[in-house]
Amino acid sequence: MRVRSTCNCADVGGSVVGTEDGITSSKPVFFFTSSKLVLAGEPAVVFDQTRFFNLQEEIAGRRLQFPWAYPPHLLLVLTPLALMPYIPALYAWLAVTMAPFVILMRRLTGAPWLALLVLPPLIQNAVSGQNGALTASLVAGGIAALAAGRSLLAGLLFGCLTYKPQVFVLAPICLLACRDLRALIGLAITGLGLPLAGLVAFGLDIWLKFIEHLPEQMSYVTSGRMPRERFATVFITLLGISWMWFFGAIFLSQFPSFAKEVLHGDEQVALMLLVIFSLGLGLGSLACERLSRGRV
Repeated sequence: MRVRSTCNCADVGGSVVGTEDGITSSKPVFFFTSSKLVLAGEPAVVFDQTRFFNLQEEIAGRRLQFPWAYPPHLLLVLTPLALMPYIPALYAWLAVTMAPFVILMRRLTGAPWLALLVLPPLIQNAVSGQNGALTASLVAGGIAALAAGRSLLAGLLFGCLTYKPQVFVLAPICLLACRDLRALIGLAITGLGLPLAGLVAFGLDIWLKFIEHLPEQMSYVTSGRMPRERFATVFITLLGISWMWFFGAIFLSQFPSFAKEVLHGDEQVALMLLVIFSLGLGLGSLACERLSRGRV
């Protein structure tokens, strides 16, 4: 089967095409389109922006231009979505990615189910169809596994974060700091295994295209070519900064006990965590200033 940029419902959208059918979020359309391309045997089309954008618009019934910016092995995870029409695929995606987070938070905090289900970040994740809940589940699950002495499981969970390289890069640094060999082995299994699986499934060419398109994808942000609705307002930015400092203060207060009880380190490990955290805040702030060109 070949997916075309001028496709009909059967080609890409299943039984759902157009906003009148309930498509209100853009990121799920992005994931759904990618899964359809994999099922059609054309995964590399995600880097053919003209065709990829046209397919997104065909499914959503409105203008969508979201370039693919993930490592190719994420396509393996998205492929099952193509076996369903859009709306069932959306609900399946939300259930599979959000349920582990809710269950994990229930076990860690003992909070009522209703309180967890109405958490603002979880609601935002559901509305936008993002993968944030999945990322949070992997990070929190890995930390909880470390605390429970299940180092190999922790490493396996952290290794799954390779679909978010900017998050994954912190995992080996922390595990090396705590000298946890079993966790590092688990990290290597999934951290290398998943990209290798993507290489076997899709070939080398798609990985070369991924690397080739990284500068162009960054230019979408720096040049203001992304749709205006993708960017948060100043008010939302201020809320985000407030939440960042709130959670930052919590993390800072927990670093000494985390270094001692989970990483089994001494004062130097706790100090290193504080230094990395502080440098990250400083460098992140400078990067935000550069990327926003002084507009925020």
